[in-house]
Amino acid sequence: MVVRCLALVLLAVVGCQAPPVESPPPIRRGLVRPIPLVVDVDALGVCLTEGVLWGASFWRTKAGELFEPIPLAAYEGDLEGAIFVTLDGSLVLREQVLLSDGELGSTSFVRAGDVYRMALIVLRPGVCQISGLVAAHELGHALGLQHNDEPGHLMYWLMDDAGMLVSPGELRSVADNRPTLQPPPK
Repeated sequence: MVVRCLALVLLAVVGCQAPPVESPPPIRRGLVRPIPLVVDVDALGVCLTEGVLWGASFWRTKAGELFEPIPLAAYEGDLEGAIFVTLDGSLVLREQVLLSDGELGSTSFVRAGDVYRMALIVLRPGVCQISGLVAAHELGHALGLQHNDEPGHLMYWLMDDAGMLVSPGELRSVADNRPTLQPPPK
């Protein structure tokens, strides 16, 4: 309960506004609970944290309550089953995470044996103006979506031409994938 209250306080403090709803959310199949979205607020700073919260609210308008944003400092569980968001160059699981040149964000999956345990999203400093779009795109990967070839769509591979469109097929995929964190099919 304390963690949920802290997450709500964090949302209220940053003044995050949800984007407009474009289509009704899909049927909510298989959702046991929202996925913990553990945000490394100290590393990300206010601007990127706002972007992550905006990205989570973007998905809420599309597919319902997918995530429970929680500041890392207030998170009491292990990271299994969570999405962890941090900054490029941060130490995660005792390893430094670095983005490739030109990458604004990246999503990877941590596994133990054949089971995926958590998703890790890394954001580049200095992408404040588009941090919400980058975060929403990376959260899409954490939900199992891959890049598409449609300019104007959130999952378009080039952020310069990406937009806020999400196809009905992508929404169905998100609804069918929850709450499992798995990489997109190759």
